[in-house]
Formats: sequence, C-alpha cells, structure tokens
Amino acid sequence: MRAAESTASTPCHASEFEPDGSSLQRILNNVFWPINDAFCGLQLTFEFPRVYTIDNLMSREECDLFVAKAAPVAKRRDFGPQRRDWHTAVPFSHTKHLQERFSDLMSVRTSQLEVTQFIRYEPGDLFAEHSDHLGDEEASRCITLFVYLNDFCGSRGATVFPHLNNLRISPKKGMGVISPCGPFHGGVFSRFLELEPLLYHAVEQTDSEKMILAQLAWNCELSPLYRLREEQALEHATWGNNNCL
Repeated sequence: MRAAESTASTPCHASEFEPDGSSLQRILNNVFWPINDAFCGLQLTFEFPRVYTIDNLMSREECDLFVAKAAPVAKRRDFGPQRRDWHTAVPFSHTKHLQERFSDLMSVRTSQLEVTQFIRYEPGDLFAEHSDHLGDEEASRCITLFVYLNDFCGSRGATVFPHLNNLRISPKKGMGVISPCGPFHGGVFSRFLELEPLLYHAVEQTDSEKMILAQLAWNCELSPLYRLREEQALEHATWGNNNCL
C-alpha cells in the first residue's frame, strides 16, 4: 500500500472535495460531530475531513497499565487478507477515568461511548481499508479515537488514510488519533454517506508488534442495558490488574 508521509504541523486537505472556506465550515459543522478543538495539545493533521493527533493523550505508565490489564485476555482473530490481530474489550468499570478524558476530547457524554478495546498486531498482521461507521439515520457511530500503546520498532505498520492524500500516521507511544466516522445527526445521514469513502483507513501489514487502544463514540446515548450487558459479558475474564484507569 503506497503511503506518503504527512506531519501534524502541516495540515493538508483533499482539494478535489474542498469547496470555498465558508461552505467547508458549514459542511464540517453540519455533517461531522464537533470535537473539543480547545483540548490541550490537539493538533490538526488533515483539514477536510478533520483528522487530529495529540501527543501524550495517555502517559507511558497508563499505556503500560492498560496493556498489562488487557493483553493477557486478548483472543486471536483471523479474517484472512482483511484483518488479523489479537483483541479484547475492557469493562467500563476498568476504564472510567480514561473514558472521562476521552469524552471531554470528543465532546460527548461517557454514556455515548462503547466499551474500550485493546488490539495487538503481530508481525504480518494488518487491517485492510475499512470504515468504522455503524448505524443508520436513527443512531450512528460518529467518532473514532485510538491511542498507540507501545514503542513501535518497525518500518511498516502505520495508520493510512488512502483517500486523504495517502495520509500516513506513524505509531508513537501515548499519541492519540481522532477522526469522524459517522454523521452528527440523522438529518445529514445521506450527505455523510457521500463523504464516507474519505474516512476509509487501514493498518499497514506490520513488521513489528503494534498495540492500540480503540474508543468509538455514538451520536446518541447508548442504552443502560447495552452497558450492563457489555459489563456482564466481560466479568468472566481475569484481568491483568485491578487498577481503574
């Protein structure tokens, strides 16, 4: 997969999709969920649609604690050439403080957040081009956030947005990446579907171990029953530590 380097200090844009400035702002405000762009350390990496990075969203210690908690219970997933990794979800009761921080960044309530996920890629693993969107006009995922959890030692394994000028984000421990993955609300659902291909992204086939935390948010509150069922489904696991992150 071809990918061109891009830096957070030089925002780029998909010019073939970009209208004039005022129209662009209206589209951004109306179609995609408006995150907290005043969050300390947030850097604009891509302008339309907006992709942000933020160094040290999690401290090195928090990354290590999360890995120690989740890695021992992760299960292997193999979907052939589309996706290969190790994965688990972590109960809400173990990620309360992290989810409060993430909800502030995303400008959502914690009740809009799914369970936090842990994903580990071994050398040779990958996640081919895909969208994180799930839902319909009534309710949809709206924001994707992931945080790199380890010092990456390889040369391949970046997160790539092929339709955003091949934006390539290299892993850096503690760094968060945030991008839209769904509509602000149901009234702009059809407009979102037109723009959705811009948001497709992939994980290059990695040549070194790579671990991430993934957090997805919805444009509505998730039912208490969903949260209860997710918590109960994960109770059986023996977690690596009892610290609430």
